[in-house]
Amino acid sequence: PQQYPNFAGGLQMVYRQQGLRGLYRGFIPTVMSYSKQTGTKYMMYEYFKDHLNEMAGDDYAETYKSLIYITAAGGAEAI
Repeated sequence: PQQYPNFAGGLQMVYRQQGLRGLYRGFIPTVMSYSKQTGTKYMMYEYFKDHLNEMAGDDYAETYKSLIYITAAGGAEAI
């Protein structure tokens, strides 16, 4: 806590000690990790949405569209 008194102080210290490269250390693995996570969630959301629409049938799918989308989003997030 005393080495980095606040966020800006921490950034300045890392920049002084390690340069611009130090600020971006771990950036690529983080981007790769988040892109995999986001892609999986989107894929599961679409899968659940399609499956729930199919289960509901054409008439109910249109009537309960919001509920189906919310349920699909919750299911994708839980996985």
